[in-house]
Amino acid sequence: MVFAGGGTAGHVNPIVSIIEEITRCCRLEALYFVNPGKIEERIIPARFPWIHTAPLRVKGLYRPLVSVRNLRVFFSTVPAVIEAMQKIRSFQPDCVFCTGGYITGPVAVAAWLLKVPVYLHEQNSIIGVANRFALRFAKRIFLSFPESLRTVPKRYREKALVTGNPVRRPRLVGEDLKRFAEKLGIGEEKPKILVMGGSKGSDFLNHLVEEVHDRIQAQLIVLTGSGRWTEKLGRHPNVIAFDYLEEVPDLMRIVDAAVTRGGATTIWELYVSGVPAVVIPWEGAAEGHQLQNAEFLQKMGNACVLREKEASADRVALELVKLLESGRKPALSSGEIVEKILSGIPEVQSKCCTT
Repeated sequence: MVFAGGGTAGHVNPIVSIIEEITRCCRLEALYFVNPGKIEERIIPARFPWIHTAPLRVKGLYRPLVSVRNLRVFFSTVPAVIEAMQKIRSFQPDCVFCTGGYITGPVAVAAWLLKVPVYLHEQNSIIGVANRFALRFAKRIFLSFPESLRTVPKRYREKALVTGNPVRRPRLVGEDLKRFAEKLGIGEEKPKILVMGGSKGSDFLNHLVEEVHDRIQAQLIVLTGSGRWTEKLGRHPNVIAFDYLEEVPDLMRIVDAAVTRGGATTIWELYVSGVPAVVIPWEGAAEGHQLQNAEFLQKMGNACVLREKEASADRVALELVKLLESGRKPALSSGEIVEKILSGIPEVQSKCCTT
């Protein structure tokens, strides 16, 4: 298989889950297109050193989309399409799986030109620009949210299948999980609250931690996204701060509640683990998709959604107390989501038993 998707961990993590599930059942040969300098260039070799990676430099589009500058971006992708065709032709994959990010466009076009089946996965409630462009070249698109279907153009809806967003499975259990918590300095005497703003962190949430940490009797585990913030927040006695941690699925098994943004991966990590959360969507998210992602979780009954203007320290502390009392409400497993996706890829079904 060939994979493409990146720019943020939200585009990479579904592919990680897919690869992990397939390799439980059969041998997989994989090629992953990475945009140099982006997060996938670091995550994929670290997680799967046996996967071939191919650099493909692709520029993002400017906003607004109707712009003369985007004509230059469009024409600059032609060499990327040609390079992707050469790599795909040499690799001879059974199929191509893309999850969005600007690298999806040229890879999907290249595969289509070579008559290799293309499959897409959309993480957010509103289908992204890259996946929207690639729809015409795809055999099928897998959607995370039922609401996503209305954002797919009618002529392509027969290709759509609502599956959910696959997230990484926890790796640690029992004593291993306990040792992991101890290594991070996480105690057992107080409730534990995870605060994270996605792979790049959130200044808004970091500022909020400064104001809320002494309003609630809990230990705050904060993924800051910044060494400066990690040092600053780590000075508070009930705060443990890290720039970034890969082991979020394991953290979800340790914590009692969370304060997060509304990125698709975060929403589904919360949904699968059942961790109750205060979700404060990033107001700058394209087409307001983080708000819609968060409203899905609230509808499922395990989240309180606050807009940034509503998220005062007192209000967040109050909502956290309520959520801590409500406890976990696990919904379904990541494995179930991945199985739905793989059942919609006949090239996998014909060569790999996934049940």
